[in-house]
Amino acid sequence: MWRAAAIAVLACSVLTGCPDWWKHSGSPKHSDTPDKAAQQALGLMRGLVDKTNYIALGFDTPDQVQQTTLGAPLPVRDVSIGQLVHYHHGAAASTVLSNEYERIYPLLVNNVVKSSVTIVGANQDYVPGRLGDARLIRLLARPCPQISAPHDFVVHIPAFNLYLLAGQAGNQLMLTSVRPMTGIQVSVCAPKRAEDFLDQLVPFAIHRQAAGGTSG
Repeated sequence: MWRAAAIAVLACSVLTGCPDWWKHSGSPKHSDTPDKAAQQALGLMRGLVDKTNYIALGFDTPDQVQQTTLGAPLPVRDVSIGQLVHYHHGAAASTVLSNEYERIYPLLVNNVVKSSVTIVGANQDYVPGRLGDARLIRLLARPCPQISAPHDFVVHIPAFNLYLLAGQAGNQLMLTSVRPMTGIQVSVCAPKRAEDFLDQLVPFAIHRQAAGGTSG
């Protein structure tokens, strides 16, 4: 019954991953490091992927998950709509970034990114979060020729479902979008000063909040 319930959730999440499937397996084991939690997630995933859900999770065959290894994690820092609305021109971007609470681990098959697991937590208390997000992790892992420096973390703006690669260029934090953003002029794979990026998003955040879109 545990397996059937979990697979039902896996099968229904083709584009956005599986944020709640862990709940159907009971409370996941808490780990004292994110790497241990990711290894736990990978082990559970290997027992759940089958012919009904492997494509949704980013794999080419049901058996491919058995060959999967964990890649280097991408720390995630959020910017809430409330923080964005109150962002002031000239302020450092770091003032609106949350602490790292999520880490996205790419799942690799022969060094090719196929899928991901997201680990949540802090202070030696980590558990598996989302599973899948194949399209997103492939975008995050895709090389952008315009980026000369490696990215250090991912910035997530939930109100716009926007994911940005963040990296330092000298003393300046640069943000790079990995996919187009509906209604907002954002160039993909074009690094931009973090403060300029935030300035551009503030009017849209104010409009979204005024319209009642307060999530994130």
